Amino acid sequence: IKAKIKNHLAVKYYQDTLKINTDVDQLTQIANRRRFDETMTVEINKAKRTGTILSVLLLDIDHFKKINDSWGHAIGDRILCEIGQILKDSVRDEDLIARFGGEEFVIMVKCSNYASTIKLVNRIRNRIEKQSFTENCIDLTVSFGIAEIQSHTELTEALELADQRLYAAKNNGRNQVCFH
Repeated sequence: IKAKIKNHLAVKYYQDTLKINTDVDQLTQIANRRRFDETMTVEINKAKRTGTILSVLLLDIDHFKKINDSWGHAIGDRILCEIGQILKDSVRDEDLIARFGGEEFVIMVKCSNYASTIKLVNRIRNRIEKQSFTENCIDLTVSFGIAEIQSHTELTEALELADQRLYAAKNNGRNQVCFH
């Protein structure tokens, strides 16, 4: 019996480790794109049944290529980790943050209205703008694009809209939020 229990625990540990490795971005230790997509699909279906509003916040670090080129990829990686931690500290437990790719992050905010979403985004944007990153005291800013998911909205549509708005924010001077 002890051998069976030990074997069962080893299998369970392996399965849990595998799940973590497929759902978590290895650099920032936050959810990865795969987990975000899976979770959003479930949450959108729930929102359609309940009429709950979800918001998708897409953020991109402004001029990140310049940081990598000037300071090196190791410093760029540390900045990504620090941004990930700021995002973790800024959202509620029921919300989800994920590394979307490169220097882009995505946040799913549940049960949010326009005013509270804008307040959250500006709080994050201001915190990042005021912080000096790494021991090199690197200053940076972020831009946001926001889309609300209504009962008829699909994930791909919401992400496309948030992405369009993100690029509008960047084209309008960066370090800002575009919601409309």
